[in-house]
Amino acid sequence: MASSIAVSTSSSAPALEDCSIAEVQQVFTDNSCMLCHNAQIFGANGGGLNLESPDLGREILGVASRNGDASCSDELLIDPVAPEDSLLLKLINEDLHAELNQTDCQRQPMPQTRNFMSDDEFQCVSRWVEHVAATQMPVSSSSASSTAAFMPSTAAEALSKAKYILHGGAPTAEELAIFDGDSTATPAKMKTLIEQWEQTPEYEYKLSRYFKVAFQVAALGESGRDRYIQQFWKLDKTSDEFKPFTETMIASLDDTYVNTALDIYNNERPFSEVINGRKWRVNTAVLAALAYTDNGAGWSGKKPYDDHFAKNIHFKASDFTDWRTITIAQGTTPFAYSGSAAFLDSLRALNDGDTITTRYPRIGFFNSPSFLGTWSTNVDNQFRVNAHQTVITALDQIFDPSDATEHLRSDGIPLDHAGEDTVCFQCHRHMDTMRLAFMNTQNINNHAIVPTDDLKPTFSFFGVSKNFTTMDELANILAEHPDFPVAWIQKLCMWGNSQRCEETDNEFKRIVQFFKNNNFNYRLTVREFFSSPLFTGSSSTKTHEEKGFMVSIARGDHLCASMENRLNALKTINNTQGLDRRGNAIEVCRPPTDSKRLKLDEKHFGIVPPDGFNRAKKDFVQVTQVGAFSTKSLDLKCAQLARHSINNNDQGIININQNLDTTYTQLVEQVMGLPSNHPRHSKNKDELKRIYQISTNDNACSSEEAALEQDSVTCGLGLNKLSALRNVFFAACTSPDILSMGM
Repeated sequence: MASSIAVSTSSSAPALEDCSIAEVQQVFTDNSCMLCHNAQIFGANGGGLNLESPDLGREILGVASRNGDASCSDELLIDPVAPEDSLLLKLINEDLHAELNQTDCQRQPMPQTRNFMSDDEFQCVSRWVEHVAATQMPVSSSSASSTAAFMPSTAAEALSKAKYILHGGAPTAEELAIFDGDSTATPAKMKTLIEQWEQTPEYEYKLSRYFKVAFQVAALGESGRDRYIQQFWKLDKTSDEFKPFTETMIASLDDTYVNTALDIYNNERPFSEVINGRKWRVNTAVLAALAYTDNGAGWSGKKPYDDHFAKNIHFKASDFTDWRTITIAQGTTPFAYSGSAAFLDSLRALNDGDTITTRYPRIGFFNSPSFLGTWSTNVDNQFRVNAHQTVITALDQIFDPSDATEHLRSDGIPLDHAGEDTVCFQCHRHMDTMRLAFMNTQNINNHAIVPTDDLKPTFSFFGVSKNFTTMDELANILAEHPDFPVAWIQKLCMWGNSQRCEETDNEFKRIVQFFKNNNFNYRLTVREFFSSPLFTGSSSTKTHEEKGFMVSIARGDHLCASMENRLNALKTINNTQGLDRRGNAIEVCRPPTDSKRLKLDEKHFGIVPPDGFNRAKKDFVQVTQVGAFSTKSLDLKCAQLARHSINNNDQGIININQNLDTTYTQLVEQVMGLPSNHPRHSKNKDELKRIYQISTNDNACSSEEAALEQDSVTCGLGLNKLSALRNVFFAACTSPDILSMGM
């Protein structure tokens, strides 16, 4: 690339060496680069760039950036052949960055604030880059990926990551003290903490959000009305009269299988029951809904009692909260439905442990209203989507043409489209024979039909071939498949580490075996995973060697839960009201709203979405990298929270009249999550104090950077106390400790 920037090309030693590594690292420190690229946070992990390393030049010589897509693969951090073309230089200089972003490689500047380095600073770095290229040899790829490059996480870092994901609250000094000075988190002590969090509603909320993604309850942005319109035709009422009932019913239908999975989890029953179990967690409203569809009522079915169901006749508020565990047996006649008050009374009388009988095969997650609503079929698809998403959810596998498993029958395969001599046949021979399990028991609106066995289903998928007849038999085949335990540890990897684990990793294989040895007790296995170095990073595993130890941006549900939990805790500590300037409860997170659509219970902090899933994809949909739009939206949200939370009375969360040192301490401990015994507590508290001093100093600075250039604060912005403390809150809110996972 031709550059318009004058970069030193002198070959004389003095010119090349007049900026030492120490001076270059001071430039990085002065420009806030070390806030992210230091040994404690990203280092050799996450972003893959530890600017504090004494061997920095050799470590990044000839190394491609780990960020950006394939279009950036040719960009080297330090180019040994053409040092003036080094990516490091392109990211820190405004003109070079503009030229870079005119190519296919689109990258954020460094630092991401777009406050580029001064000319003198840039020339210092560029001369050092040329010196490194001329005098050093790059680290070999083998040694760069070896365990020597791995930096173990500290006990404090492991605690922070685990509590962020499993609970969301700020780590406490008592929790950190459990490690009693241990340099890394030992599994036994991590399990002690996890068992404590398990007893809290915050833990159950986070686990339920994980189950919503793992069981594919509703795709991101999906409307509840659209998902349930086929099963419950009149459940699309959105007028003011019916909307509250509709929203409450949709929430119950969405929660039914999540609550069922939680019941299996909490009672430590074999987790394979999520596939072949018939004990469901239901309330009276859901029981009525199951009876409603079991009688064929819906889009194109009989509708003699639609109005009773959709217009909230005879329902009570308690019908949506009286959850209990009911066994749903298989029968040949419908679960009788009536729109009468007496019928609802009969449902209310069902107790925990009772049994009902339905004609529709209500077995496992893949026959729940929420799963069927998310993956609705049609006359063309003919339940192929149901079969595919079922194996993805249960076994973390997709139908693959390379799967050489023998198919025992060819019933249901459209040979006119997918003849045996076609590529299409290789997938259809597995998928189309399995989908018959759905096709033989229901119509495309997921209403029960008289079972038929004209076409015989068969299962052939990654090493398992079996003939079967009923949906229960299919469920048992899935639950006994060798990929089931592997799948549900991989889902923990995606939830906890924001990426897959290497399945050849001995630690991964150990946890899979632990799951099997303990009769598929998922509660014990979750503890095992989140206390393992596979998650904590307390020691190197093959996954870390191959993929690195990711520090991901905090996504929707995680970020929202953490900010809500931490600000609520702070409100309780200060005995304040937690109200915004209009007198309403401070809204930390806002679910997407649309007056014409009823959307799922997803929450956003700014525009960063929660975890999700896609059709025919195994991986969770997860945003892991910071982008320009997400950064701006997070800044705006933190600025909004600062305006509402910091007040000159007790209306908000922090009253500016309280002791300043107390405020700094609270923001470090309760918002940033660094307890008093955390190694970075004092430094961060000092930085917040410095921000306040800069904000209130009446001596106007000559430039925006002038205040930061001094060891002591000699100039500032001249703001009043209220505005200054809002600046301090903003700094805490936008810190990497709260906006990322894995610190």
